[in-house]
Amino acid sequence: MIKSATSIEEKMTARILLVDDERSIVMTLTAILQRNGFQVTSAGSAREAKEKLAGNKFDLVITDLKMETEGAGFDVVKSALQQPYKPATLLLTAYPVPQQEWAAHGADGLLEKPTEMSALLETISHLLSAS
Repeated sequence: MIKSATSIEEKMTARILLVDDERSIVMTLTAILQRNGFQVTSAGSAREAKEKLAGNKFDLVITDLKMETEGAGFDVVKSALQQPYKPATLLLTAYPVPQQEWAAHGADGLLEKPTEMSALLETISHLLSAS
């Protein structure tokens, strides 16, 4: 069975946690995602992301891989998967790892920086419709 693309109503209410230690990336992606109808909360570290995950509910978590540690993004994914609401997770990184590695950590997808915004939006739509 093929799932339909995310409807406009779903997209307007989709809450995304965006995690990256590069402020310029957070600002740029936040603006793009908001312009496309998503509600975005940002975090500048894995530690901050874990706090926000515990105190809020998100449909999708997009995280950089390397922040305060080499695998900080995997820590964010692990924390997301421990939440009762189980958000979809996407790694967005300049340091790609093999699919079997990121999948073993529980991530639903990986995009390499820099990425085309159309690819990012298509991936987000796919992850939201699958969850």
